[in-house]
Amino acid sequence: MLVEHHTKYKETHGVDETVWMSQSEHLKLHRRLRREGKCKTPVDELNKISQNARCRTKKGKADRNKRQRESYIRNRFHFWKNVAPKISLFEDLVYYPKTGTIGVFSYFEGNNGNKLLRVNI
Repeated sequence: MLVEHHTKYKETHGVDETVWMSQSEHLKLHRRLRREGKCKTPVDELNKISQNARCRTKKGKADRNKRQRESYIRNRFHFWKNVAPKISLFEDLVYYPKTGTIGVFSYFEGNNGNKLLRVNI
């Protein structure tokens, strides 16, 4: 899994600069920088800055959106049935692996593409 390592933060340097590296390389880099005394920012403060900077760059946003789309498609089940002329009932079941919950979305739609009613439960 690749992670985006910030070499400069907008909060401290005025600009975001990042490089992609594997998760293990990222952990090794941070441990080495702490050991050598090159990273003197307190861990709590660095964590806050890092969370704010997360997915702020174009690369990060694109990667996050790609992962969300793939996860949604893999965990989505779509059912539909015609209940009357030109009216269909749609149901989507979505499994969210992070929380372990299931979302159920039901709505009616006209066959001509106009939504008649949408009810989320």
